[in-house]
Amino acid sequence: MTPEQVSALSDVELNLEMLNIHMDYWQTDKDILKAVQSGKFNYLEDYNLTMPLAVENSLLIGPMNDSLYPDCWTARNNKAIGVSIHNKNPLRAICEVLVLIKCQS
Repeated sequence: MTPEQVSALSDVELNLEMLNIHMDYWQTDKDILKAVQSGKFNYLEDYNLTMPLAVENSLLIGPMNDSLYPDCWTARNNKAIGVSIHNKNPLRAICEVLVLIKCQS
């Protein structure tokens, strides 16, 4: 998956990708979809779900100080060269980077 494809994912699709990364014990995609729809697993809004994965994967996260990207956050992997995402939602930026890292491995 390319950065453009990952950025084009809807919130539900990105949450599904994150669940696939984070939880290997789910039985079927139907179970994952139920969990996301119930709101129990929302990586784009819950720091408690997303930040441990960011730390585990040595992500660097910070606000951009660039007039082209006002109110924007950047997330990048310190180990994976070329994996960087800019987004107004820092949690979404983290999730997109994690999906890209998974695609590279």
